[in-house]
Amino acid sequence: MASSGAEQDRYASHFDSGKLPSARLPARSGAEQDIYGSHLDPNGKLPSVRDLAAKVTQTSGAEQDVYGGWFGGRRIPVDNVTSQLPQGSGAEQDRLGAHFEPGRSSVNPTAIGLLQSSILPSFGLHAGLGALAYGVSRYTDTAEGKDWLWPAGMTANAWWSAIGSRVVYDGLSIPQAWSTLNYSEKLLLTGVSAWGLRLFYRIASRRVKRGSDDPRYAEAKKDPKFWNKAFFSLFLPEAVAQTLISLPFTLPFRATVHSAIVSPPVEDASLFHNLAVFFFSAGFALEVIADSQLESQKKRNPEALNRDGVWSIVRHPKYVHHLAYNLPSD
Repeated sequence: MASSGAEQDRYASHFDSGKLPSARLPARSGAEQDIYGSHLDPNGKLPSVRDLAAKVTQTSGAEQDVYGGWFGGRRIPVDNVTSQLPQGSGAEQDRLGAHFEPGRSSVNPTAIGLLQSSILPSFGLHAGLGALAYGVSRYTDTAEGKDWLWPAGMTANAWWSAIGSRVVYDGLSIPQAWSTLNYSEKLLLTGVSAWGLRLFYRIASRRVKRGSDDPRYAEAKKDPKFWNKAFFSLFLPEAVAQTLISLPFTLPFRATVHSAIVSPPVEDASLFHNLAVFFFSAGFALEVIADSQLESQKKRNPEALNRDGVWSIVRHPKYVHHLAYNLPSD
């Protein structure tokens, strides 16, 4: 056998008399550009880079290229794009701003604004607490329940306005809500809390020592219809009074901007701030001293009218202290 045994010798006869015809073999390398070249040119000639660039999409596929035709079918400079986009941000003040007069606040801080942001919510809170206190008082036949609610309700309103509402509606923790208050707000909340807790303790301790309802209500409770009328004649009017009295220490928390608007401008704010702290402290001390002197008088002579100490100066020292609450702290 003259062949070497290699494949070209063993299978050469399949290609015509042992001679390999180069004309029948593929003239291309088998690469993708050779295999699929005919798809780009029927003659099988590979296009140049320039030819390919002319047939390839010029855009990148990004949104600004895909949707560019929406802006007139031509390229628009970036500086001009904003002129064809909506000018509003989508926020409520932009979408609904046309419903309100331009250049004016949607809320009048001296009327509707205060009513909506502070007075009505405060009244709702006090009326709700009043209804709860009425139910408990009627069940226990203790009309003094409204007296317990007097300091507790206003203190609760101050804490809800300053801390509770931010925890519930803004998702803050109690320490975070406290940290959002400035120094004056913390001082105001602390002062109201000191007043409310002291007065609540005094009323509760008197009730424990006495063991019965306040004698002031004994005559009124003789009326068989007393409890049917008590909510509208005692508890609800007190809710209105609490709402108005608590405005000075709830308005700064419920309507901060409105509070600043209605506050008169002062040149030396620190001076007025210090004066407010002084008057509050003096009034608080006056109330504590008055209660102490009254307690001592009742132990000596329960029937006698106390005319000693601060009671010789003013017949209602607690009311003097309440006036101090209306002084601004800012």
